[in-house]
Amino acid sequence: MAAGLVSSGILFFIFLLLFSPIHIRFVLDFEQNRGNISVIVRAFFGLFRFCREKTFPSGDLADGENSFSLKDKKAADEGDERASRPVERDFTLERLRGIWEVLKGVLRKTAITRFRWFSELGVRDPAWTGIASGFGWALKGIVVGAIGQWMRWQTRPDLGIRLSFMEFRVTTFLECMFRIRLGQAILAAIKLFIFWKKLNKQEKVQQTMKDRRVMA
Repeated sequence: MAAGLVSSGILFFIFLLLFSPIHIRFVLDFEQNRGNISVIVRAFFGLFRFCREKTFPSGDLADGENSFSLKDKKAADEGDERASRPVERDFTLERLRGIWEVLKGVLRKTAITRFRWFSELGVRDPAWTGIASGFGWALKGIVVGAIGQWMRWQTRPDLGIRLSFMEFRVTTFLECMFRIRLGQAILAAIKLFIFWKKLNKQEKVQQTMKDRRVMA
């Protein structure tokens, strides 16, 4: 009797975890030539919390752009040479297609619970500022439409553009919150792992056949 209760409790706990939501909050805050990106992930009813924040441009990025060494150039040349091989190119495209198919399944089950996107534009000229505003609204419409093609809206997008006619201003603030079930994320990871193992096996067989032809 006690063992049955314990088993039932464990199964109920696993069931509860699989259907527990994962909340993802993405924030982009950009002003002039400096911005900040933060990602916060909460799961297991708030028991698990992951936060990552990045400011750009930073000294690390600047140093990385100016420190392109011969070793990096050699690695890039080798990468270009590998990419030029038809067999490896085919496998790369197949990988990308497989990953995209898995991601599409995840995105269709992802719900957007908050979406706020506010910007301020100004180019010191009223006419050009109006044109920039039109481009800004068009861009936001395209982004919102594209998101709606792959995810489920559970909130109304909150959009806005403020115009600055007397000074040059380019700022934007984007906040987006997603929700997905933990079980769906685990299933997607399993599908991706199986696909990757299968493709690696096919690649090894292809390479073995190629080596045999060379030796012959």
